[in-house]
Amino acid sequence: MLAWYLGDGKKNRYSFVFAIKNDDESKPKSLIPEILKEAYRTRYGVFLDLLESEKWAAFKNLYPKHNPVHAELAGYTLILTYNGSIQASIDFKTQQEAQKCIEALREHGITQIRTTLSHKKYIRVYFTTSEVIRLAEKYQEWRKALKQLAKKHDLQPRGPIKRRLLELAENPPPHKKFKPQKVN
Repeated sequence: MLAWYLGDGKKNRYSFVFAIKNDDESKPKSLIPEILKEAYRTRYGVFLDLLESEKWAAFKNLYPKHNPVHAELAGYTLILTYNGSIQASIDFKTQQEAQKCIEALREHGITQIRTTLSHKKYIRVYFTTSEVIRLAEKYQEWRKALKQLAKKHDLQPRGPIKRRLLELAENPPPHKKFKPQKVN
């Protein structure tokens, strides 16, 4: 459906419309979150974001509540959300896929990983603020994602954790200076 919409889709306030054999097909907006989730899970959404496709942006705007902020780690695209605290998550259809992701995340130093069964029977792998801070300290892409998330939710530096997150979003951490050791 997404490919049809991107090819022959039309904007509509209440649904997304695309053409199949010269007939317009209309689908409800309620399908958009699932289509977006699948697009980002397969990395197609990331590709369309990089292309800055106008039709993709229009599609995401049909459901403005869900304009995900994402960052990559260990070959996986994680969605960053804010609901009082920051969380990075990714959904999988099988336990094996989820376990593979958990192992890859652990190899990158993420230790506080949790899983849950999401409402659509997906296995959600996620971690929270402290791990996001560590990633932002290491990777520019995660600092950029934090900046987008802070802007999206108009985060203010209230408290030490939010202050640290916003500092990382705006500036890379200082590099440790090399201090030569004295040799006797």
